[in-house]
Amino acid sequence: MADETTALWMQAFSWLGLGYVIYRALFVDNGPTFEDDPSPARNHLLRLTTAAFYVPFVIVSAVYVPNVIHIFMTIMVTKGLGEFIECLIPARASKEEGAKKKYKFSRMDRLVQLLGGLQVVLCHFLSELGLSLGLALAFVIILCFFLFKTVQEGHNPLPPNTVRNLAFYLFGWVWIAWTISHCPAIYHTSPYGGSILVMLLLTGWIGDGAAYYVGKNFGRHKAMPNVSPNKSWEGIIAEIVFAVLLCYGFKQMQLSGVTDKHALLATKPIALTSSARLPPYDTIHYIGLALLTSCLGIFGDAIESLIKRMGNIKDSGVFFPGHGGILDRFDAFFVSGPFIYHYLIHVVGAGHL
Repeated sequence: MADETTALWMQAFSWLGLGYVIYRALFVDNGPTFEDDPSPARNHLLRLTTAAFYVPFVIVSAVYVPNVIHIFMTIMVTKGLGEFIECLIPARASKEEGAKKKYKFSRMDRLVQLLGGLQVVLCHFLSELGLSLGLALAFVIILCFFLFKTVQEGHNPLPPNTVRNLAFYLFGWVWIAWTISHCPAIYHTSPYGGSILVMLLLTGWIGDGAAYYVGKNFGRHKAMPNVSPNKSWEGIIAEIVFAVLLCYGFKQMQLSGVTDKHALLATKPIALTSSARLPPYDTIHYIGLALLTSCLGIFGDAIESLIKRMGNIKDSGVFFPGHGGILDRFDAFFVSGPFIYHYLIHVVGAGHL
């Protein structure tokens, strides 16, 4: 009886948390911040407060309420594409007067956002098929809509930036929607999908946090000053080390059976019991996942930093108070997501190690 009550509380927390996320997505201004903004988006107390909510929310949702975590990822992709568009609109990059005015999204912008959300939904229901089907649909629809829009505008000759604008939308969709949609696909790679997803998200976030604090306090050697001025080699090393130690800790938890008792809280034992347990992979696979998440995540962070520099942006948004925007929080998975998915399928699943 106590276990059932706890499970009900967990589900209630998950759905209420999703309600808060939807509220922030619909009614809170989450636009980008600039270097000279009087109220910086990053603040130590805000970082801790935000983490205190989102970490339990992600863990509980991924393990016990899969519908919530998939809706959450859909929102992240949709709003993340909005942040990407706002970061790189011409007014941002030009530093002209009025560059900080609120951006009004066009029909093309909204279409790309909608197709990004659709990609996550397809991966939720179709897994691997959704990855390829969503990519094909988005590619064709964006091309057709862009061609229709270009013909309708009737410019002759065409503006020189026409193809560049098309490439902008296609890159943003692939970089954000297609890569992040591997997260719901990862969920379906094994019976332990929920715990794997939690492990990867926490590894990326905690590793990034370690890089931030170590780099801020002990960083002396700049890694890429022209792309990310605050990124140091000390921070990069800290991110990798913390990721490896964290995943090794997860492996020790799995060996000790610490997560087994939490699986008993599942309201649907056949479907969720395994998802509430850490996977019985060899230690080398835990280390491999840590290295993929951290090392490739560093490249994802660098690309996001490059995009913000091009748009003269400090943070891509304020969706996560104290941490920045969605691009700031999920940039590690914009490169590592597909590699982690295929590692789980073709290396772990095939037993090559």
